[in-house]
Amino acid sequence: MNPNKTDSEAYFEAFCQRNGFALLPVPVGADKTPDYTLTVGDTLIVVEVKEVQPTPDELESERLVAERGYGKAISRTAGKQVRKKIADCGPQLRTRTQGEHPGLLVLWERGRCAGLHTEPYHIGVAMEGFEQMVLTVPPIGSGESPSVVGLKHGGRRRITDTANTSISAVALLCVPGPDRMLLQVFHNRHAAVPLDHALLKSPEVAHFVVRIQPPHRTDWIEIA
Repeated sequence: MNPNKTDSEAYFEAFCQRNGFALLPVPVGADKTPDYTLTVGDTLIVVEVKEVQPTPDELESERLVAERGYGKAISRTAGKQVRKKIADCGPQLRTRTQGEHPGLLVLWERGRCAGLHTEPYHIGVAMEGFEQMVLTVPPIGSGESPSVVGLKHGGRRRITDTANTSISAVALLCVPGPDRMLLQVFHNRHAAVPLDHALLKSPEVAHFVVRIQPPHRTDWIEIA
């Protein structure tokens, strides 16, 4: 591993090399810049790579597991770390994409495909917001109880039709097995410049889009 690179950068470079994707690092400048550009045909994709680190409590729990066989109870807020990475990378991608190129945020959580902070649900609520129940409230005095008619997404979302639209997709890079890598790409339906899933085509790439079926919750579905 190159000591001058983070694990996330080294693994992403290795992933692109093994899949034949033309990747170039972006020279560091005075302004905030993304990490890479990835060129497929005539399309330039601007890429920012972010590592999701374990919290001190998680590290302590792992130490206890190794020492005594069980850890400690840990509280996590779904999507918290992904929301932070989205907020952090916004300026870098917005500066370079300029409304002309797709932007890709790549997350790395120690090579896990469903990490403690980066499983698809966490990515979904970070992008779309937490689910909220939609209730019907009967007339006062009717003796009837409120009933749930559906779910919708709302609070704490980091991506809307006016916010972070330079992020065309949020991806998770992982290592599911020996000599195997996987890039799970979760597309942003609000992207100013959508990422054509055909551009990143490989057995080691899986693409997902949000399925909205009111009054049910939204979820991710894989597209070919």
